[in-house]
Amino acid sequence: MENDRKYTAEVRVRRDKVQVFLDKKLLTTYRAETNGARMVAPNSVGGPSTLTDDVVIDGKIMTGQDDPTAGEMGRQLAMALLAK
Repeated sequence: MENDRKYTAEVRVRRDKVQVFLDKKLLTTYRAETNGARMVAPNSVGGPSTLTDDVVIDGKIMTGQDDPTAGEMGRQLAMALLAK
């Protein structure tokens, strides 16, 4: 990556995998259950009436509970990037 250059980052979250693209080029694919993660039932993390507590940020790692949380995760990711 270069300083003062704009990039387009895209994260695609699907039920069985997460893919990361930079300028439309696939950088990596993470297959949750293949890599040892366990899927959780919808609304089993945090309060069932809100999505904000379904996104966890720990240092440089950010994770969300499930597909409905993707929008909230994107909002929090954008806020974290804009804060830098």
